[in-house]
Order: sequence, then C-alpha cells, then structure tokens
Amino acid sequence: MRKIAEKIDPSVDDYIKSDDVDLIGTVIACFTDVDPESMAFRYPTSKFGKSSLGEITLINIRNLAERISSLSDGLDKFDLVVSVLRQQQDEMRQMFQP
Repeated sequence: MRKIAEKIDPSVDDYIKSDDVDLIGTVIACFTDVDPESMAFRYPTSKFGKSSLGEITLINIRNLAERISSLSDGLDKFDLVVSVLRQQQDEMRQMFQP
C-alpha cells in the first residue's frame, strides 16, 4: 500500500504515516486470516454445510468495531489524498483547455 501511495504523490508521507499503512495492512491481514474468501461473515454455513467460521464461536464485537474503525480512518486518509489530487488534476486541465 505504501508503494501505491508514493506513486500517487511522494509527499504523501506528510499526511499518511508509516503507522497508518502498517495498521491498514495488519487489519486486512487479520480479516484475511479468519475469512480468506470473504464468505464467513456473509453466510452462516459453507457450500459444504460446515460452519463458515469454523471453530470460532464467539466474536469480540468491541474489538471488531475498533479494528473496522481504525481501518476506516486509515482508508479515509487515502481517499482524501486521491480526492485532492483529482481536484488538482481537474483544475490543471481546465487551465490548459483551449
């Protein structure tokens, strides 16, 4: 994710810190570990009739909410950077249109 951010704008480090990128990667990896096909939290059973979450019987909703919130905050930063850059790009195009 860091490489993508740097391709967008090398000065992104001023706004998106390494910790933000690491946190996003960690949270996504946690979800991937539990639900690699993104099916377990959508369906109670697998295609084969087994529990989608396997041996997981309890979910700490507070921890889940905190992780989702931190992921959302980090991704909002990327969204803002991309939005600002798009706006600047549009302004430049308007300045140089014939």
